[in-house]
Amino acid sequence: MTRWKIVQKATLKFAAIYNKLKDNPASVSAPEDWLTTAHQFYFNQEGRQFAFERPWLLLKTVSKWQSLSGKAKKLVPPLTNLQGSVLLEDAPPNPNTTVSNSPDKAKWERPAGVHAAKQKAAKDNYKKKRLNLLESSTKEATQQLFEAKRSNNIQESLVENEQEKVCLNILMQDPNKCPDATSRMALVACKKQIHDWSWNHSSQGEC
Repeated sequence: MTRWKIVQKATLKFAAIYNKLKDNPASVSAPEDWLTTAHQFYFNQEGRQFAFERPWLLLKTVSKWQSLSGKAKKLVPPLTNLQGSVLLEDAPPNPNTTVSNSPDKAKWERPAGVHAAKQKAAKDNYKKKRLNLLESSTKEATQQLFEAKRSNNIQESLVENEQEKVCLNILMQDPNKCPDATSRMALVACKKQIHDWSWNHSSQGEC
């Protein structure tokens, strides 16, 4: 069987399942729920994950393809437990289908929910903004302290103490807790700058 035939057969089967879910939606379900449930039913019936979602997304609006998927829908067995988008986690696979023993195909993997994904993105964004604000505030405070020291020798001791606190605050930050690689690189660079500055001015007793 050619690769196109494999893709065609799988996408037609998946389209038939999805269309049945769309035509008989649960009262509180949304298109995202239909897609997740369609993946589950496909896995239950075929014994493997549906791996051609991108081709299906491209083809599902083509009129000729819609006609073919409409015919394929008649070949799909009735889908049960649709109300409330209940997933059949333990439903047996098609007995005529060979189930792969590979870890990525032997078990159904439910995609992360839309709300959970949004919450995670919002949390990561908050952490990133907080780190950026800390970095910006630290740079601004450090610059102000350096300028204060140069302009007022009377407050030199106080400036040095405050500057040391700022440096220690930066050095205590854990790069592994940064939300992304960019923030982590910025924090590491800032720490290196402090270490270099401290090394060059250690004879003066500064951080």
